[in-house]
Amino acid sequence: MPTDLVLQTSWANPATRKREAVRACAERDVATLLSLLNTYLTARSRKRARTSERTRTTYELGLRTWIEFCWPQLDGAPDTPLLRASLDDVDLFVATLQSEPSAATGRALAPSTIATYVSAVRTFYRALVWAGALATNPTEGAHAPSDPRPSHERRPAVDADAYRAMCASLDGGTSLQLRDHVMIRLFGDAGLRVSEVVALDVEDVDLASRTLFIKHGKGGRSATQFLTKRLADAITAWLVVRAAHAAADERAVLINLGEHVPPAFRGRRMTDRTVRRTLDAHYRRAGLPLRFRGTHTLRHTAGTRYYRATGDLHRTREFMRHANIATTAIYAKMDRAMVLEGVRQLDAEEDDA
Repeated sequence: MPTDLVLQTSWANPATRKREAVRACAERDVATLLSLLNTYLTARSRKRARTSERTRTTYELGLRTWIEFCWPQLDGAPDTPLLRASLDDVDLFVATLQSEPSAATGRALAPSTIATYVSAVRTFYRALVWAGALATNPTEGAHAPSDPRPSHERRPAVDADAYRAMCASLDGGTSLQLRDHVMIRLFGDAGLRVSEVVALDVEDVDLASRTLFIKHGKGGRSATQFLTKRLADAITAWLVVRAAHAAADERAVLINLGEHVPPAFRGRRMTDRTVRRTLDAHYRRAGLPLRFRGTHTLRHTAGTRYYRATGDLHRTREFMRHANIATTAIYAKMDRAMVLEGVRQLDAEEDDA
């Protein structure tokens, strides 16, 4: 929702904001509370209108989970009225998330997910302060416990052999395989983020110079990224086939294919959710463990591969478009193949002795 449209909503008037926020908290009007959260993210948060759809979706899920925790029964008074919540309530919320399995996966939530949910709760209460429903934010000091694992172990990367095998299994195949080959290499060769991949249009790709233009990267920044020869070749092969499947006015590089896709969405731009599901299916086919999930796994693969090829953190930072080189340094630690090679060298020393 663009910032200028926010002022046209019911949240524009301070008196209306307060009345609606208080009413929604009392009546468990989830739709109105989600609207308040999204309006606040667009109009008052640090990123404002540049807040990604993934962040909005995750924050909405976090808020729904918090509301269910505070008011588990649809009938009767809430266990914890939303406007009377305290830091102790948030601590209990976190402890519950850590101990109870998720309904979706049957496992406890990952520490990073819990941290995002806590951030969503803090932001929701900032929105309530903005609306005038509260004088201060009772959750401002709330923090989720840190993940005990080192940062580089929380970010797995597909090893080089498995990555090459995934790509080889799709090269020169069906239309669906050609599309997925491009998808995988946009992450694993070019290091794109999922929002950048789904937003990529055909005119953003210049095969003559082997570059692609990223219109809206992280933080709203644009950038030009170079293509490997294999990625350029994969795009070339896919674009020939794509023309027969894309809707007449569709500009996206990656489009929905297959009889399982509803006709209204066939030939149209893929969503980030569809991309994630598609990649997860390829991880399973490749026999990778469950911890290899989502799109960032392959972005980390790109960072690790680039660092291994150059051994230069500063060049890797430019390639990955990181704001802070400390983030890039993780890829040096992620290169488990180098660690394994060192262990083999120790074995060789023992054999030679």
